Amino acid sequence: MHFENPFIRRYPQHPAAFENQLDLKYNSYYFAGESGGRIYLGNYTAPLNIKSADQGLKSLKAERITFRTNEIPFKKPIVSVQGFYFFLKEGSVPAVYRGKTSDWKINYNLKGIPYFTQSVQIDSTTTGFRSNNGENLGNILGVFNQYSRPSIKYNGRLLQRQIDGVFDTDGILLYSEKIQRLVYVYFYRNEFIIANNSGHLVRRGNTIDTVSKAKIGVAYLKGNKERTMNAPPLIVNANAAVYDNLLFIHSRIKGKFEDNKLWEQASIIDVYDISKNIYLMSFPIYNLEDNKMRSFYITKENCFALIGNSIVVYKFRDILKKEFKNNGFVKK
Repeated sequence: MHFENPFIRRYPQHPAAFENQLDLKYNSYYFAGESGGRIYLGNYTAPLNIKSADQGLKSLKAERITFRTNEIPFKKPIVSVQGFYFFLKEGSVPAVYRGKTSDWKINYNLKGIPYFTQSVQIDSTTTGFRSNNGENLGNILGVFNQYSRPSIKYNGRLLQRQIDGVFDTDGILLYSEKIQRLVYVYFYRNEFIIANNSGHLVRRGNTIDTVSKAKIGVAYLKGNKERTMNAPPLIVNANAAVYDNLLFIHSRIKGKFEDNKLWEQASIIDVYDISKNIYLMSFPIYNLEDNKMRSFYITKENCFALIGNSIVVYKFRDILKKEFKNNGFVKK
């Protein structure tokens, strides 16, 4: 059952076409990043094991990070790859370790980073993050740089509270290296936020649906010290990815005149140009058997998706590729 809105999506003919799929054997993989034309996958159940695939998904290559994790109280560390570097992160420690993809050995510790619930790498020493250090333990965005003074900068005005400041501001934090912008997409409302590398607001944007207020219920437990959702929330934006000036959002809101069968058989990706603040088009990522897409990753040529135990690749056609433009922002 999908919430429906009186808006109309644009579905041009095949802006992204299925190209290939590869069996990963397990469903515990996540997208860690891209480097040297290869897509890197981390593994939640084996945090030090990394796999990479070429853009055509013709083959897989295995790597292993060299690090003595028993010295650190890791719970659920994740890996991200950016350029020549990889980062091993754990927000509850908190810790961010760095190494080079040439040998997969940890050789640097970004000391002083605060506790975080999400993070993205801006560069080799700078991390954008979300934490629950806001008012009443609400979500707040910030930037950490080991060599800046102060090294931690919070911006309490980026995320805007509607109900409780925690569930209503939940979302996904992204970074576009090409345009040097942080992007935050709310899960439960039709809004996203663009900030610069210092964590200052550039602009707010809206998705094409009309759910401007989070439709969630919050219950407080143990003398208002704990909170939980008291009913399933309406998810507006299930996931997102960004490359250059284009923001790709997996929407859960069905538009006017859309076929129920399509929504049963596929996940819908909406594409926005965040340099112009406009909606461009939409395309489907089809299920594999009965499995829907759980996450996706964007490069200039392709959309990769994790579905069940497999990774799939959809190749962009010219109608979409021509929209990538490294312009539109004055970098600060």
